[in-house]
Parts: sequence; C-alpha cells; structure tokens
Amino acid sequence: MSETTSAAAKAKASGAKTPADRKKAASAKVKAMQAEATEGNVVVELHGETYTVHLAEFQRMAQENYEFQQVMTTGLVAPSLDILVDREDHEKLKESARDEETGEVSTKRMEKLFQELTEATGQGN
Repeated sequence: MSETTSAAAKAKASGAKTPADRKKAASAKVKAMQAEATEGNVVVELHGETYTVHLAEFQRMAQENYEFQQVMTTGLVAPSLDILVDREDHEKLKESARDEETGEVSTKRMEKLFQELTEATGQGN
C-alpha cells in the first residue's frame, strides 16, 4: 500500500512558510491594551502604531443602518473610519498617510490603511 502525502505536509517538509508562520505575534503593548479593551473592540498594531477598532459597532452599523450602508457602498473611507476608530486613532491614521513634501493626506494611503485595519481584525478580504 502506498503512502499519500498532503500538499501541506510536502510544503512543511520543504521548509515552506505556512500562513501561521507569517502571522506576526502581538506585542506586549497590544496584548495589554486588548486585555483592557471593552467588549466589541479589538486592538491592532499597524506600522508601529496601535489602534482600538470598534468592530462590534462597525458591524452593527453595517448590518442595521441603511444610511451607513449607502455611505459604505460609495467607497468613501472617512465616514467608515469615524465608526471604526475614535478621533485620536483617526488622527494617527491621517498623520501616517500625510505626504511629507506636500503636507496633504493621501486618499489612496487612507484607503489602504482602512483595508489594513479591517484585515487585521479579520474583516477584510
């Protein structure tokens, strides 16, 4: 009888990285903040900054508030970020998206940061 080997076993044997290998461990700061976060909030770290994501409220609004759904379908990031994070974290995101030469906040960079935040909470694509 021949043995069959799964693709995952072959990949592991060859030293290939698995998704679990790529996932960055949460820092002590993030772990401490997560422990203090209120129910429905998730603390994530992006580009060296920590953010408290109001995931439960964002999900509730996305499911139950028709006007919020309308805004989300337009692709506008700002109104979504107002629900997703508090004012302080929104300002931190804007500063990280600010162009050093022009001083302007890049729309594309803010969209990317929004996507990264949602992915970090397990909500993104």
